Amino acid sequence: MDDELGRSVASVRPPASAPVVRPPLWCFAGGGAPALSMLPLARALPADQPVHAWQAPGYEGRAWPDWSVAGAATRALRTIRRTTPCGPFPLVGHSFGGLLALEVAARLTAAGQDVPFVMLLDTVVPPTLPAAPGAPAPVGDDRPIPEPMDGPAGASAPDLRSRLAMHLMVAGAGLVEYSPGRRDAVFWERSLRMTNRHRPRPWSGRVILVMAGDNPDDPRRWETVLTGPFEVHRVAGGHSSIMRPPFNAPIAQLLLTELDAVAPGAAVTA
Repeated sequence: MDDELGRSVASVRPPASAPVVRPPLWCFAGGGAPALSMLPLARALPADQPVHAWQAPGYEGRAWPDWSVAGAATRALRTIRRTTPCGPFPLVGHSFGGLLALEVAARLTAAGQDVPFVMLLDTVVPPTLPAAPGAPAPVGDDRPIPEPMDGPAGASAPDLRSRLAMHLMVAGAGLVEYSPGRRDAVFWERSLRMTNRHRPRPWSGRVILVMAGDNPDDPRRWETVLTGPFEVHRVAGGHSSIMRPPFNAPIAQLLLTELDAVAPGAAVTA
């Protein structure tokens, strides 16, 4: 973990002792989730694949929090470039982490670095994006699916006192150490607010959009910002369960195919 940035990055799959053929894979955890939520996916990849994962600063230990996707990308990019000075930079983001991965990709590309692909794992379309021509308008408030705590179906909205309490706790995110369950709820709420204010910048690179079976989004809404080649894959499982076996197996295979295209000399082994 990186203590300088509030323990915000973990090598969930350190480089093997043998020569590494594929480039390191950088993963961004979802809101309210630790970097180690990427561990099951890393374990589904070959043993010689280096994997680094990013979590929100202050999620573990105290650190000054980020209040925008742009701010989070600035901090993440500083760590990425310190750990991996040059590309290629394959990127993966789960849920809110997908928005962060796209922002980091745009900045790396603008700096002349190679980002061969970005994989979005059930990243919900931000409400700031308009509907693409021919696509239906979003329904409701388009709030991202809760992660990692899916509330019971039909749960009632929190009362005024609970909402005010959450506002206060979110203000202390990263600065106040909460119990694990409360911390996850606070950091998820913070990521939700960042998502609702964020408007992704257009990116012309390759994107693989992986959607859980219960994701109601119309992927055509991404067309306003994903101006390059992108493909959509539907996988079984829910928003959080696609990160774990057995649902993450097709995701790992997609990743391995993309990584081997970046490093053709790598052997396809599981």
